[in-house]
Amino acid sequence: MTDHAPDQPQSSKQDSKPTGTTRTSGRLVAGLAVAVIAVLAIVGGVLAVQGMTRARQNQPDARNTQTPTRDAYLARVSEAMRNSSWREAEAILREAITIYEGDQDLHLQLADVLRTRATAAAWHEQDTIPTGSGAVDPSNTAAARAAREAAARRQDAIDAYEQVLIALDIGPRTPDVEFRAGLLASESGQPEAAIEHFRAARAADATNADYPLYLAQSQLATGEVLAAKASLLAAVNVDPDNATAWGTFAEIALRENSLDLALQHVRKARALQPDNTVWRLIEARALKRQGHAEEALLVLTALPEPEQRDAPVLSLIAECYALLGRLGDAANRYADASDKRAIDPDLARQAAEWLRRAGELDRAAQYADRAAMLGDPDGAALATELRGG
Repeated sequence: MTDHAPDQPQSSKQDSKPTGTTRTSGRLVAGLAVAVIAVLAIVGGVLAVQGMTRARQNQPDARNTQTPTRDAYLARVSEAMRNSSWREAEAILREAITIYEGDQDLHLQLADVLRTRATAAAWHEQDTIPTGSGAVDPSNTAAARAAREAAARRQDAIDAYEQVLIALDIGPRTPDVEFRAGLLASESGQPEAAIEHFRAARAADATNADYPLYLAQSQLATGEVLAAKASLLAAVNVDPDNATAWGTFAEIALRENSLDLALQHVRKARALQPDNTVWRLIEARALKRQGHAEEALLVLTALPEPEQRDAPVLSLIAECYALLGRLGDAANRYADASDKRAIDPDLARQAAEWLRRAGELDRAAQYADRAAMLGDPDGAALATELRGG
């Protein structure tokens, strides 16, 4: 892992806020995706309840027509969603929308379904366990599945965003619907549009710290650092114990190489959220830049062992060992992680590279062979090189 500051924050309530390095940012973006799903589910549930209470104002008289009532449509949608039948739920809602035109809640319900469909399907994909020669289908590696899921989530967000825009046009333009539109615009790669929605939500309700917090994230994504700092200040004025806001302040300070300030902010975030791995990563990176590799290692090795094998944590641990001249320890960390995740080609290749740096060429060749067997072309090239080919 290279020592660069990340582009995105990770959330405290939703776990999707800015991080301290590009890889940390990837992790947080992943964190943000989970947070967004949770927020959308909550908002969608509230809107569904509100919609059900208004149902009879918008539906035809069931005694005089065969047209299903709006309540009946929503009940069918709920049943389909309970069964994870997303396509069925989508079809039901699209039919209902043609009958109950101008119904904001139905469009918001459809946004819920569209946002969830392919993401839920991706979660159910099964890992391929190598057998026989150990060959793995390149389309079913962890990286390939992650790429497919990311693409599915983005397309879901785009489709859902279109429905929320329709809902906003129908009205009312409430803060929660504006916020929801901002989340989806951000997730679909439209940070400028997200900024406008978050600003509208904040203007309508100045008591919700999430609105300026997410506004700050989108402003960071567009390079508006000063504006992001102002938004973060607004967030902590509303909620002084918002760990994500303090962690985001730390992220910005780390980008600006203000290491003492970064440590001050991230330690406040850690005090509020002691189990948040991202805050430890930011703190350890700041300590490493200050030349305190031993202290950075103490911060990282206090994590549970499975988390120490996560890519951004493992990479930073290895970098700290390298700064201390302990290449063998760095190599053994990667070898152990590869042994515990034997179908991960990236881990096998990185273990081989670190073992080569540590001078353990025979062991390096074994892990390079594993990477090659798992379909990693760089691992195959390294295996050939190590065996004198």
